[in-house]
This record gives sequence, structure tokens and C-alpha cells, in this order.
Amino acid sequence: MASELLPSRERALKPVRLSQAVMELFLEPARNGTTAQRDGVCETTAMLLVCVCMLVAVWNRTEKRPSIPGPPFCLGVGPLLSYGRFIWTGIGTASNYYNHKYGDIVRVWISGEETIILSRPSAVYHVLKHSQYTSRFGSRVGLQCLGMHEQGIIFNSNVALWKKVRTFYARALTGPGLQRTLEICTSSTNIHLDDLSHLTDAQGQVDVLNLLRCIVVDISNRLFLDVPLNEHNLLSKIRKYFDTWQTVLIKPDIYFSLKWLHDNHRNAATLPHRTLPYRTLPHRTLPTGRCPTGRCPTGRCPQDAAPQDAAPQDSAPQDSAPQDSAPQDAVGWIVLVDDFQSSGDTEVSKTTSVSDHTNAPPPRQCHRSAENDPPPTSYLLCGDPVVVLQELQDAIEELIEKKRAQLLQADKLDHLNFTAELIFAQSHGELTAENVRQCVLEMVIAAPDTLSISLFFMLLLLKQNPDVELRILQEIHTVIGDRKLQHSDLSQLCILEGFINESLRFHPVVDFIMRRALDDDIIEGYKVSKGTNIILNVGLMHRSDFFSSPNQFSLRNFEKTVPNRFFQPFGSGPRSCVGKHIAMVMMKSILVTLLSRYSVCPERGCTVESIPQTNNLSQQPVEDQHSLSVHFFSRSTNTHPPQGAAETHS
Repeated sequence: MASELLPSRERALKPVRLSQAVMELFLEPARNGTTAQRDGVCETTAMLLVCVCMLVAVWNRTEKRPSIPGPPFCLGVGPLLSYGRFIWTGIGTASNYYNHKYGDIVRVWISGEETIILSRPSAVYHVLKHSQYTSRFGSRVGLQCLGMHEQGIIFNSNVALWKKVRTFYARALTGPGLQRTLEICTSSTNIHLDDLSHLTDAQGQVDVLNLLRCIVVDISNRLFLDVPLNEHNLLSKIRKYFDTWQTVLIKPDIYFSLKWLHDNHRNAATLPHRTLPYRTLPHRTLPTGRCPTGRCPTGRCPQDAAPQDAAPQDSAPQDSAPQDSAPQDAVGWIVLVDDFQSSGDTEVSKTTSVSDHTNAPPPRQCHRSAENDPPPTSYLLCGDPVVVLQELQDAIEELIEKKRAQLLQADKLDHLNFTAELIFAQSHGELTAENVRQCVLEMVIAAPDTLSISLFFMLLLLKQNPDVELRILQEIHTVIGDRKLQHSDLSQLCILEGFINESLRFHPVVDFIMRRALDDDIIEGYKVSKGTNIILNVGLMHRSDFFSSPNQFSLRNFEKTVPNRFFQPFGSGPRSCVGKHIAMVMMKSILVTLLSRYSVCPERGCTVESIPQTNNLSQQPVEDQHSLSVHFFSRSTNTHPPQGAAETHS
């Protein structure tokens, strides 16, 4: 059977030759099916890509491209580029760039947050007068580093606390404080003009900017602190603090996490971390039962603590700590905070003397960089010392301690200045020690890097416009003559006031204001969402067509009354500059005193437009050894300027 089957299978498996035409008929359907399948896949992929691109384009236009003009979003590239421009060129310079390119209402991004730059007068005025724009924006970490986060007045965005602090500033900058300003300004200016030698070089040139800073910081001290201080030392710390301020204001959080990026700025403005011994000032109880030093968390002296007359400085145990580990003004009593109550006033659970803890390990020694450095300060917060890092804050703390000592030694308190008011507010539990220090710090730094530089620019503008200087001198002679300047004279110096206003319009030191929207709003038909950052470009707004010569320095711009919506050198509304009135008194008093005695002559070619400047936090001249030096020529002599000095500018 098998033999019969095998031959038949062999015959069945015998190869059959097919013609080429038949083979093409068998293979063609399979080849066409594969090709069609591949073509279908390609067409589907292309359609999907087209749909994705259309969706991205629609989303890019509708969601990230609002109607406000500005740079495109471009899948996130736009925000990176605009933020980079602000970081690289400075806030003021970048704001001017975008307003010139896109118009008077522009949308950009800072640190990924939508930011609107306004230079249209009506839009700027709308923001200034509404209370929903009383908050400011900036890097939270940067402001915490500076001590400005929810403290002080300048960048305090805690509106409730800002309003409380503002009342102290308003009392100090108006009323009796304003009346004393003229006398102090005149006296301080004359004292510094009588001693120009320390600011005069071998060529007879005077560092006029530092002269103005010394005058202004002396005035601020006599008005608001009234304690002995080293002007040049304090000014050096103020400039370092200001440089750090404008460096970290809008930096991203990663800047503070990468140590090597900000070490230079941190070292310039701060001291290294230190573990310090606890210290207090001598405690004296007022009739109200409050401690004027403010050291006790409740503002009260603990019952266990000995009064000053019972525990003088030299009675402190000698074996309680290394002799050089405690500052000389420390006494033998330390407030130890073991526990804090969460409700009501903070309570001190235990107060002991140094002698009760002789068995405790001694505190670490504090090594100071120099013998004349201010003594270190430490505070108690939940039992841990919180060290004041910044160099300027240490200096301000030392000045506050001097004021506290004055208050303790005073027989009666007839006049309380700004710092004294804050100290007593702290002793009554109204303000923290950190907030008191920050308020004094901001009051001290407000003038040296704004008002003094404004005066510097004004002196340059006078020499660029000699006819204006002549008119001002004639007015001073007519109104004042040979007598001393009086407060009633200020309102009669109309030409001088017009010159000051025109200087602040033409070249303002602070030419933008930073705000944040606390609620949704509509500005000039554009929707502004809650949390949007706002930059008011008042410097560019001051160049509007309302003025007869917007791009030129001319007193004709103020021959007629200028409405507030076109001229905002100090802002307006609920968060306007609280010191705007005292600033005008200071500028008039200093200029009258200075111009009555000297003619200030810069080097030829040194003009407001020619000197290098930066515009980050404010417009600052780039300082070097000689570019800002000027010649002072007494008006009581016939001395003429040398060949290189510019007596007048055509």
C-alpha cells in the first residue's frame, strides 16, 4: 500500500513551471496591499501632526496671547527671554525697552509671573489711586534675606502691618518733625561745607556725591535717631546693602540655592553665621510696668530679674563665661526662654541669673573681625538664637541700643523722635524687635541713595542751564537776602520749586513703581487678574505730550498747573511716598544753603546725559575716582574756574 502511495505523492510534489505573467498575477495583490497600508499610516501621521500644530497655535494665541501687546509666548521661550532681559539690564532699563517697542501698556513675564508695564498717564493714575494695588512684588527669598518681607514700609506687602507701621512714619515726617527739618538741614549743610577738606583731593576737586550723602545721612540721624554715629562707616554699609537689594530683588529661587552664584553679594552685605552668647541691656521698669529695652518677649521685666541698681555691670560673676565672649555692655542677667504660650502675649516661663548656670557649658566665643566692630547681637526665638546676619542691620541695631540707653538715662522725655516712638511701641508689644530695626534701617537708607542723588543730578542740570541758575540766585537774593532761611520763605521760592519739579520730571532717580493686583480689575479695557505684577513706568509717563517740551529740560513745562495724573514724582493714593513733603523741604533747604555759598562746577562734558548710569532699582551714576568730582568756588570771592572746569554749559 505504501509503495503505491509514495509514487503518487512524488507525482503530486513535482515542480510546475509557471509563466512570468502568471507569477505577476499571484504576487501583485500582496504587493499592492502592503503599499496601501504604508501609505495609510503616513497619511494618518501627517493628519495628526497637522492637528497638533493647529491646537498648539490656537492655544498659544487664545490662552497665552492676551489682547495686551507684548512679546509672544512661543511655547515658553518668550517668558524666559523677557525675564532674562530684566535680570540682565535692570528693571528700569527693561521697562523702558518694552514700552518703547510695544506701547504704553505692555505684558511681559518676570519669574514666570505675568507682569504689566504701564506708562499711559490714565492707567498709572488708576493703579495709584486704588487700594487694591497697595501690595508690592519681588522675590520672597530675596526680601527675607534683606529683612523687608512683611517688615518695614518699603516692600512690606502685609497690608495690615504696613498700615500700622505707616502711622509711625507719618508722625515723624509731618507736623513738628517737618517744622524742625529746615533748621536741621541748614545747620548740617553749613557744617559740612565748612569742612570740605576731607572730601577734597590734591587737585582741589570735591567728591560732591559723597558730600551730599554725608549731609543727608546726618540730617536723617538728627531728625529720626539723634545718636552719635560715624557717617562714612554707615554710608559704606548703606551702599553695600543697596547693591545687594537691587541684586536679589527679582532673582529666581535657584539663585539662593546655588551658593557660588551669590556668595560675592552675600559677603558684601552680610556677616558669617555665628553662635553668640545671650545678652540683654539693663532692665528698668517704667511706671506702666513695661520694659523700655524691649528685650523681654512680653515687654515686661521678669520679677526674678534684679533691677539695674541691684545688679550693676561690674557685679556679674566672673566665672560664668569667658571674659571676651560677652560684650562690655552686657550685665549678669540672662532671660532664658524655655516655653512660649501660643495664645495672647508671649510668656516667659523662667528667668534665671548667670550664677545659677555655672555648671552649664560656656557659650561659644564670638570672634570679631576688628576691635572696633560693634558688639554682636543675638535674639531668642523659641529658645534658639537667631543671629542678625547683615552688616547694616548690625550697625542699625547698635544705633538703636544707643537710643535705648539714652531713654533709660533721660530724666524726662519732652520729645520722642521716630526711633524712640518705635522703641516704646516695641515695649508695649505693638511691634517686634526685628520690625523696629527694619523701620529704622529703611528710614536711614531712604535719603542717601535717592534724595542725595537727586540733588547731584540737579547740580549738573544747573550747570547745563546757566540761565536757570541765575534766575534761582536772583530769587534767593530777593526773597531771603542776607538773613537766615525761614520756613515761610519756602513757599515764595517759586522758581526753585519749578526747577526741582522739572528735574524730577526730566531725570527722576526712582522712575518706576512696583505693585501687585490684590483683586481682578479692568485697566484701560484690559482684564487684569488677581496676582498680576504691575510696573508703573513714571519716568516715561513724565515725557507725555501734556508737557510743552516733554523731551527737553525746560521750566516752561511747569509754568501752568500740572495735574497729578501727568506728574507723579512721589506717587499718590493710599501708598504714596509718606516723606514727599519733608523731601521737598530738604531739597529746597540744602540747595538754598549750598548755592548761596558756592558755585559747583563739574568737569567739562560731565552732564546728566553723558555720565554712565545704571537703572535697576533706581537710576544710579556709575562712580569712579574722578568722573563725579567737581570744583567748589566761593561766591564771596572772585575766583574763576580753571581751564578744565565748566563754569557754564552752552
